[in-house]
Amino acid sequence: MDTIIGFKELQVGQSVKAKGKFGDNGTFTALEISVKRPKEYCTADCPVQEIDSETRKIRVYNTEHVLPEDFEVLGVDGDTIALQDLQPGTMVKLKGHYSEQDGFKPFSLKIKETMGFNIDKLQGAIEDIDPEAQTLRLVGFTVETNGKTVVEGI
Repeated sequence: MDTIIGFKELQVGQSVKAKGKFGDNGTFTALEISVKRPKEYCTADCPVQEIDSETRKIRVYNTEHVLPEDFEVLGVDGDTIALQDLQPGTMVKLKGHYSEQDGFKPFSLKIKETMGFNIDKLQGAIEDIDPEAQTLRLVGFTVETNGKTVVEGI
């Protein structure tokens, strides 16, 4: 395996953003990992896989979330839209809180403008690092690196 320059400087608890692609195998392959200022919440930029407006369930990154009654869905322009107007395949930015016990609990969703391609993103605190496999856990997902991964902000 190629050595990822800067990977060994990453630390558990450090706030990072991973940009890349979520795979069918449940892992996230990072093209870029950048150190960020810590935030009180985590984010996930991803396409909606499934939506059930009656039960208020949304599926992203192969994970199902029940949205609270007061949950607002914002359009690209920031205006509130109805949950039933959200379609599978729509690229969204979810903000939420994450804990290992409770998982990711979204509190905000905004539709993202796309430009013909999607880059998935995860942002939060590193939960675990496997230096030998050059992987880390972020917002409950395994983030893989490879010879194309760039680590910035160290």
